[in-house]
Amino acid sequence: MSMQYKVREGDLQMADAPNFDAPIPGMSLTTEVGNRPWQQPPRFVDTKDVADYYVEKLSGEDFTDKLIEVADTGIPLTTIANTIQMSGVMEGIHSVDSGILALPIIMEMLLITVEAAGVDYDSGLEKDTLKQPMEKYSMLNKIEQFKEEEPVEMSTEEPDIAMPDDMEPSGGLMSRRQ
Repeated sequence: MSMQYKVREGDLQMADAPNFDAPIPGMSLTTEVGNRPWQQPPRFVDTKDVADYYVEKLSGEDFTDKLIEVADTGIPLTTIANTIQMSGVMEGIHSVDSGILALPIIMEMLLITVEAAGVDYDSGLEKDTLKQPMEKYSMLNKIEQFKEEEPVEMSTEEPDIAMPDDMEPSGGLMSRRQ
């Protein structure tokens, strides 16, 4: 059973009512192979046709209004473009590679739309925005931190572990005592 979440005053709280619209486990196994959109050949194979499809879809007034609302929240346009093209793959409109080849056209349409609306947006294309979150976790940064730490001296002496006189060493972890 999946739970719904509601955001109230900046806090994430669980709603009282469970969501019964979620798919049932194993539901994907109840249909014949080939009935899903991603199991069929794509509607558009040529990249030009895919680009024409997105130019027509992204220039619609209803999409423009939704894009402006989403871009105003600060979500990078690269994330929106990737979401649009992946949903096209899942709907069976085009293949993954055609969608990736159409990404520059999708990005250009998004940029033109948002700039025409005068919205302050994050394109997601700047190197600083991509590098900043990962800079903290980069391996080079970890190496620099390691170099700055004082070296720890390691002892080369073997620890002195004395065994009782009446106990003989066994042959292994699971061996039986004689």
